[in-house]
Amino acid sequence: MYSLLSKILYRLKRAFKRFSDQFGQFAMYRVSRSEAHNVRKRLIKDRGRKVVDRKLKAKIKQYCYKTFGSSGYWPWLALYTEMRGKFLKGLIPDDVYRFEILPKLNPEKFASLSEAKSMDHKLFPGMTIEPQLVRLKGEYIDRNGNVLGENQAMDYLYSLDREIVIKPDDGRQGKGIMFVYSKDIDVDKLLSDADLIIQERVSQHNILTEVYPYSVNTFRILTYMENSGDVGVKFINLKFGVGGNMVDNISKGGIWVFVTLNGEVSSSAYDEFGLQTGEQHPDTGYRFSDLQIPFVDDIISLCKKAHKSFPYVGLIGWDVYVNESGEPFIVEWNAKNPWFWDVEARFGPLWSKEEIGEIMGVGEV
Repeated sequence: MYSLLSKILYRLKRAFKRFSDQFGQFAMYRVSRSEAHNVRKRLIKDRGRKVVDRKLKAKIKQYCYKTFGSSGYWPWLALYTEMRGKFLKGLIPDDVYRFEILPKLNPEKFASLSEAKSMDHKLFPGMTIEPQLVRLKGEYIDRNGNVLGENQAMDYLYSLDREIVIKPDDGRQGKGIMFVYSKDIDVDKLLSDADLIIQERVSQHNILTEVYPYSVNTFRILTYMENSGDVGVKFINLKFGVGGNMVDNISKGGIWVFVTLNGEVSSSAYDEFGLQTGEQHPDTGYRFSDLQIPFVDDIISLCKKAHKSFPYVGLIGWDVYVNESGEPFIVEWNAKNPWFWDVEARFGPLWSKEEIGEIMGVGEV
C-alpha cells in the first residue's frame, strides 16, 4: 500500500512539474510578444502609418509556421518589418532567440557566472578593469586576495586618493552605480545588503569623449562560438550617454550606433527600442557618420580571446571600454540574455540559415 501511494505521489509531482513548466513557458512567451506589440504600436503611432497590413501579417504567420513550427512567433517579425519597412526572411524573432536558441547555447550553470562581476578579473585575467576592492558577504577583499576589516578598507580607499566607481556585484543596466571620490566615501551610504565592486574611474579615448564626455562610452560586441571552436562576431555597437548622464546605459536614456567590422559607424543613432533618435548626438551635436573607430580590430581580438578562455557558453555580449592609449578592456559580460532583438531588427539577419538550423536541430531554416 505504501509503495503504491509513493508511486502515485511521485507521478502527481511529475505531472505538476510539467504543468508548472508549461505554464511558466507560456507566460514568458506572452510577456515577450506583448512587448513586441507595444513597441510596434508606438512606432506606428509616431510614424502615422503601418507597413504590416492583414495580407502581410498572414504571410508572416505562414513563414513563422513553416520556419519555426508555430505561427505564434509572428509579433516580433511584424515589429521588425515595421522598423525595416519591408518583410525580410531570415530574421530571428526575439522569443525564438531568448527561449529556444539561448538555452541551447548557454547552459544556465555557466551563463549565471556572468552575473558575478567580482569574478571577472579571475576569469579573464589582464583583460578587465581590475577592482581595487570587492565586498562579499560583508567582508572586504583587496586585489591580492587579502581580507580587510571595514576600517582597513576605508583607510585603503582614503590613501588611494582617486575617483572611484562602486557597483553591485550582480547589477545590470547601470543599476546601483555610485561615483564618489575615495577620500569622501561614506560607509553608511553604501548598499548594506549587496556585494560590491570598487574600481578606479577610468578615462576613455579622446575620440569617444568628443562625442559625449560625461560617460565612459562602451562598445557592445556579441561573439558566437562555432562548433569548430572558432569565435565569430555577430555585431558591434557603441553606446553613448545622454543629457549629462554618467552612464551610457540604454535603458536610462542612452543611445547606440552600429559599428561595422572596419570601423564605420551608422549615420543614425537608436534608442532602447531600436527607434531612430537622429544623426547627431543631442548634447554635443557630433555627427555620427563622421566618427571612425580605429581600434575595432583590437576590440574584436580581445573579445575573441576572452570567449575562447570561457568556451562553456556559445554566445556572449561584451561591454568594452577603450582607454586613452587606445587599449580595450572588458567592463562586463552577459551570457544570460545578451542584447539582440533591436540590432537584428535594424541590421540583421545576424545569423545564417545554416547556423540557425544547426542550433535548432532542423537543418536549414
